[in-house]
Amino acid sequence: MVATATLVGALFGAGVQFYSNAVRKLPAMREPWKHVLGAGLGAVCANEIVKFEEKTKVELEAQIEESKKANRRRFQVGGAESEP
Repeated sequence: MVATATLVGALFGAGVQFYSNAVRKLPAMREPWKHVLGAGLGAVCANEIVKFEEKTKVELEAQIEESKKANRRRFQVGGAESEP
């Protein structure tokens, strides 16, 4: 998953620079250091998105489990007492 995110991010970053040069009607590889910088930043951003997504998934699962436990306690204690 990390290799895929890195590759996609790098291609996206370099693609943005190619697109920027094309829109301004400049040579495609004018200032190639910007392409390298764009690819590097794209790879870093894509990897951070993957890390954030995994962290969010773990946090969500923990919150759901906590909510389930709270609901079980509420219905076990309150359910038996509230009925006449």
